[in-house]
Amino acid sequence: MNNSLLFRDNARRRIQITVDSISPPHIANEVIQEAGEDLGELLGCVLETKILVSRAVKILEDLS
Repeated sequence: MNNSLLFRDNARRRIQITVDSISPPHIANEVIQEAGEDLGELLGCVLETKILVSRAVKILEDLS
């Protein structure tokens, strides 16, 4: 669970850095494309982590 919380904090920071990098006006399309790819990859990791945590919670609930 601690690893998941650490991942969450890191993911939030990465998202904020990415948003900040594409916020200024007149950003090159390549920068926006790369930001989208980074966010897409991060989304995959977030979904995988959510599934793992949900499974762990289910196992713990079944034990009680």
